[in-house]
Amino acid sequence: MVLSRYIRLIGIEKDGYISAKDAFERALVIAKREDDISLEMQASASFAYVGGLHTQPRESLEHSLRAIDLAQQANDIHAEVEARNSAAQCFFNLGNQSKQPLLRPKFTSDLWCVRCLQNGRVKAPIWAGFTNI
Repeated sequence: MVLSRYIRLIGIEKDGYISAKDAFERALVIAKREDDISLEMQASASFAYVGGLHTQPRESLEHSLRAIDLAQQANDIHAEVEARNSAAQCFFNLGNQSKQPLLRPKFTSDLWCVRCLQNGRVKAPIWAGFTNI
């Protein structure tokens, strides 16, 4: 968990992309060695965030989609919603808004609006269900 937060923190810096990528790669090695799905998921989500900050939408999308898969395996609803929101933002930045509805989680509980993608006005609401908010 600490390493995944480190990825995000150093990635925020103006020149932090390379350092964040190195930390991400170290986290992946550890996650694979320890068979730690949670670490891989958190590292992927953090690096997706960094990619978005540094105008790397395709790389950010790749890591967001990986984080979605891992969140489903770990049954971590909150992480899944965060990763889906990140992926939706990537699709938006890439100009492909038609893929956003595919990112809507298939939960059966009450619907809750996680975030709206905004650029002066609401573009596309991202919905997700939670049983315990």
